[in-house]
Amino acid sequence: MAMITPVQALGSGYALITHNDVQGLFIPRTNIIGLSPEEANATTGDGRKVIAGLIERIHDNIQALSSNARPVHLTIAKGQPTGVAINQVNQSFTITIRYDTTFASIVEVAPEPV
Repeated sequence: MAMITPVQALGSGYALITHNDVQGLFIPRTNIIGLSPEEANATTGDGRKVIAGLIERIHDNIQALSSNARPVHLTIAKGQPTGVAINQVNQSFTITIRYDTTFASIVEVAPEPV
């Protein structure tokens, strides 16, 4: 029932940076679970590994918070893995975000209750 910071969600080392007058997000590669330098390569890497590792990290970091420190308008649940082949499972996550649609042209994540 609380706001969380980007550092709480993505881990230490997260930063908002500016490069060539463009703002961007920096997330240390080591904060992304199971991501090798080769998989992180911008042109030859595996975007699926980046996405899967980010989802795992965000889930783990939110679950590590005490229950009253977790947001209620953004939740992520990890389902039980389902075996699909020898040494392979499907892992599902359910991400629920409550949006505030007061202004039709702008969709905002709803504020957390106080």
